[in-house]
Amino acid sequence: AEAIAEYVNLQDVFDDVEDGDNLSFALTGNTNPAVVEAAIGDTGALSLMFGDIGTSYLEVTATDSSGNTSRAEFVVQVIDPNSDNVALGKSAMASTVESQGHLAEYAVDGLDNTRWSTEYADGQWLDVDLGAVYTINQVILEWEVAHAASYEIQVWDGSAWVTVYSEPASDGQIDDITLAEPVDTRFVRMNCLTRATEWGCSLWEFEVYGVVMETASADLEVMPPSFVGGEEVAAEEPSVSEEILHNFEGDFSEWQLADYWTAGKSMDLTNENASEGNSALAIEAIFSGTTWEETGIYVEPAGGVDWTGNQLAFDVFIQEGAGDFIAQVFVLTGEEWTWANTSDTMLVPGEWTTVVADLSSMGDPSAINQYGIKVGTSVSAFEGQILIDNVRLIGD
Repeated sequence: AEAIAEYVNLQDVFDDVEDGDNLSFALTGNTNPAVVEAAIGDTGALSLMFGDIGTSYLEVTATDSSGNTSRAEFVVQVIDPNSDNVALGKSAMASTVESQGHLAEYAVDGLDNTRWSTEYADGQWLDVDLGAVYTINQVILEWEVAHAASYEIQVWDGSAWVTVYSEPASDGQIDDITLAEPVDTRFVRMNCLTRATEWGCSLWEFEVYGVVMETASADLEVMPPSFVGGEEVAAEEPSVSEEILHNFEGDFSEWQLADYWTAGKSMDLTNENASEGNSALAIEAIFSGTTWEETGIYVEPAGGVDWTGNQLAFDVFIQEGAGDFIAQVFVLTGEEWTWANTSDTMLVPGEWTTVVADLSSMGDPSAINQYGIKVGTSVSAFEGQILIDNVRLIGD
C-alpha cells in the first residue's frame, strides 16, 4: 500500500456562510476499504492510502455548529501503475447508435461529456480494437443513467467471442471489474444482454487495462466480424434522404414559444450564424444557473402527420462560453397526444449541434400531433440567443 498522503482540503469542498470554516468532518462511507483507506485531519485534510486495484466510493459528512449536515461523495479508482488504459483513443464499433451524437468512438475518447448510446433495445454490444495483443486484467465501465442490467465482458480468441466476466444485475454508475485471470486479446466486447431502463445502453467510458505482449499468437490478430481490415464496418455512411421541413428563411408564424418553460422570453429571426441559408430562428433566453431551467419551441401540423420510418432532426446553436447545455427533441403522438422525448444531447458551445430523434421509439410515428425542441441547463448562467435551424426528416 502507498503511504498515506493529503489529497483534498474539505474546507474547500464545503461552504457554510454562517460558520465559515467552523465545520467538523467525518468519514461516513467507504464501499471498498481494501482499495483505499481514508483519514481526516484536524484541519479538514482528507488523506488517502491505496491498496488493491479497484474502485471505492467515499462519503464525507460535514456538520456545522448547529448540527446541520451536508454530504459529499468521492470516487477513488486505483489502477496498476504498470498497466495503462489501452482502449483510450482506439477504434470502436457498436451494434447500433442512438444518433450521430452518440457514436461508439465516444466511449473510448477519455472525455467526460461524450458518450456512446444505443437504440432502445436489448442485445447491444460495443467492440474495441486495442490495436495490438495485450494481456488485460481490468475493465472499467462508466455508465450513463441508461445502463445495462445484465451484460458480459468478452474477448475475441481469433474465431469466437469468449466470455471472461458475467454481470447478472448491475446497478449502473461505475463497474470496476478485475478479471479472475489475465487474458491475452486484441479485441474486447461489452455485450449488453438486457437493459435496466426504457432507454438503450449508454457508456461515458469503456476502459481496458493491460500490458502489450511482445510476441503473440497470430490467431489473436484475426479480425472479428465487426471489423474488416482494421476499418469500422459502419464507417460507410448509409444512403439517406432528407426533407427540409423548416429552414426559417422567412415565415415562422407556425412556431410557438413554450411558455411553460420559463427561460425563453421571445423569439424572432436572425441573420447571424445560420446553419444553412441566410437566417435562423433565435430564442431570447435567460438562465440563472442556480436551478434546472429550460426553454423550447413547438409546432402543430394540421391534422397530424405520418412520419413512419423517419428520423426528425434539428440543428441547435449555443453561444461560445455557454457550457453544460443539453437539448432534446420531443413529440406528442396518437389520439391521447402522448409525450415522448429523446435522451440528452450535449450542445457544443460556439458550434451547431444536430439533435436527432428516432421516431420509431417515440410513440406512434403515424400520428405526430406536435413536435419541437427544448434546451436546458441547471448549472450555467446565460443571457442571449439560442438558434434553431434546418428542421428536417431523415429517411432511408
